[in-house]
Amino acid sequence: MSQQHWKVILPAGERAVSVATGLGWAAAVTSTNFLRTFTSGGAQANVIWLKGDVVTCAGRGNFLGVVYHGGECGMDGTQNLNYSVYDVLGDCEIATGKLSAIR
Repeated sequence: MSQQHWKVILPAGERAVSVATGLGWAAAVTSTNFLRTFTSGGAQANVIWLKGDVVTCAGRGNFLGVVYHGGECGMDGTQNLNYSVYDVLGDCEIATGKLSAIR
């Protein structure tokens, strides 16, 4: 198995805050709420703007799950979280919704 090494330089003021990998792809969610996907060779594929700050992301096979803030915290500290699931290789969002409120 050959090893491939590559790096990405993000635009000024943008930094990766969560990363994930899957079968033939890698993804980074950045401080500017962009979800950037890359091929296994390092070429940027899609850029998607998320509607809130990322909490985490995880990948498996073709799929990427992203959890992000869906709005401000409630007065009692409740977090409003949303999720999206993408088929990275199929280039489409396959599920989206709200998660239960978390304190």
